[in-house]
Amino acid sequence: MWDARSPLAPKLVTTGLAGQGDDPKYAGWNDFILPNSQRPNATGVPKQGRPPLANGNILLVTEEDYEQTDASSAGSFQTLWIKRLDGTRNAIVPLDKVELADLGNYPIPVGAFCSSHWFDFHHSGIVAAGFYGGGTRFIDVRNPKDVKS
Repeated sequence: MWDARSPLAPKLVTTGLAGQGDDPKYAGWNDFILPNSQRPNATGVPKQGRPPLANGNILLVTEEDYEQTDASSAGSFQTLWIKRLDGTRNAIVPLDKVELADLGNYPIPVGAFCSSHWFDFHHSGIVAAGFYGGGTRFIDVRNPKDVKS
């Protein structure tokens, strides 16, 4: 996570092994690039405590991996708990992630890019996520520990 208030000199705020893609407990997390993110209900420093969406401490992200064409691992939609923004390690905790193949038995083109690329969040807790080759999927993030199609 970066502080970009000074865009010409962004500062690293916090990270963790999962955020670096190096944590064996979270295989496949941050495997390539995270082109989009949003922290619904955020008003600055995240509120302490459990990670409900209303606290503003949940980060929603899309992971893009256009080198992978397997829809079971080609780029996920992820939820992460932002525990603190104090620069300490492991302040960001992975909660759940779904690949395109996890979101239902819809026709998925073989050999097509399946990565999650873009999303928009609605205050009801529903995300509209665009997947290359997989179209738009609606994802329920009201429980960020268990996101569903």
